[in-house]
Amino acid sequence: MTTTHPSENQSYVRGVAPGALPLLGHAPQFLRDPLDFVTSLGAHGDIVEIQLGLQPVLVACARPLANEVMQRCDVFDKGGHFYDTMKGMLGDGVGTCSWSAHRRKRQLVQPAFQRAKIGAYARVMHSEVASLVAGWRTGQTVDVSPAFYRMATRATVRALFSSDLEATAVAEIQRCFPIVWRGMLTRMLVPASLLRLVATRGNRGFDAALASLNQVLADIIRAYRTAGVDHADILSALLAAEDEATGLPLTDAELHDELMTLLVGGTETTSATLAWAFHLLAGHPEVERRLHAEVDEVLGGRIATFEDIARLEYTHRLVTETLRLYPPGWVTTRLVTADTELGGHHLAAGTAVMVSHYAIHHDPSVFPEPYRCDPDRWLPERASTIPKDAWVAFGSGRRRCLGDMFALTEITMALATIAGRWSLRPASDRPLKIQPRMFLTPGSLPMTFTARPAGDAQAPAADGGS
Repeated sequence: MTTTHPSENQSYVRGVAPGALPLLGHAPQFLRDPLDFVTSLGAHGDIVEIQLGLQPVLVACARPLANEVMQRCDVFDKGGHFYDTMKGMLGDGVGTCSWSAHRRKRQLVQPAFQRAKIGAYARVMHSEVASLVAGWRTGQTVDVSPAFYRMATRATVRALFSSDLEATAVAEIQRCFPIVWRGMLTRMLVPASLLRLVATRGNRGFDAALASLNQVLADIIRAYRTAGVDHADILSALLAAEDEATGLPLTDAELHDELMTLLVGGTETTSATLAWAFHLLAGHPEVERRLHAEVDEVLGGRIATFEDIARLEYTHRLVTETLRLYPPGWVTTRLVTADTELGGHHLAAGTAVMVSHYAIHHDPSVFPEPYRCDPDRWLPERASTIPKDAWVAFGSGRRRCLGDMFALTEITMALATIAGRWSLRPASDRPLKIQPRMFLTPGSLPMTFTARPAGDAQAPAADGGS
């Protein structure tokens, strides 16, 4: 039986991006302004060839083609230079492994993210949000990006490891992660392996931070195996998981890789999205007013709980719109595993293909005024007209992010709680410079807090668990 794909019924144009430099290709343009670069490519075709160093990459610009790449996991597999580089840090976990290994890994990890377990993890999120806001005062200026990052890191680590090892692990992860991130985008975009062998200060710092993270996780896994206790956390769930075909559990190396993947997804996505949300609120007073009205009615100054989320409808729409405007995973790559066609064009095995979630989310044919913040795009009657493949903040198809509910729960609880107690305004009128590294982040974002009377912001924050 012949399998057909949506793109086979239409005609798509294959083009080449202009401006490639000898040896470097389009890497300088990509590094200088990645978002402008990826959104500009559609002007040159539906499938556009670019050069990253000496590596040719095909970018699926037309949304149906981008969706096809994400859906056909067997032919468009995770791989190529980007994922090879990521595997050097994350290992071969469910987020980076090849398609042949993915089903088994997903089956082993998925039980840790069932809805009932998310409710339990929400108690940790509740506690960390309470700790975050407890020390804030009117007139105080805080760089919210690292503040949200620390909160997300602690919440993720406590959900992963609820044992007494937690405090040491959190401190070391907080110290090491930023060092690793700073070096990651260059390693992904400039495939100059020999240059990375030079013992520069940056390379030494990156290697040391990654080695320390690996050691922390190895120590924790060893301690859990020795204790043999179910801590009702994610690591305990992973240790209890068994392959449905063989009955074998995850090895230490596999546990390490899954934990690294979950640490990355649980920290960067949450902290970046929260920072972007408050950046948007500061520039959209009507959106802020409606958010304040909802959280005042639902929470009345309380710390949000898991049970509150169903009533926080406008908050949810704002989170969805924030993730549309600023998807943390803004670009992904795939490697063609067998000769195939895409949009009527032949792709040989070994071809590298790129998809930009950011470009998909800013398609004006789907999202009128695509750079405007409009949470009501996601009202049921309007959202029903938006193609399902036009919002891909957590990926698409069988490789959609496993931790999407975990992230959305924490983001919603934190956003509602903070907005219920505080108005945040930029401490400077300097334009914000978007930083598309491995994830799309706003970088440093100093904001000044003003207490909201309805939220009773000066009261102690720890008002009970969920």
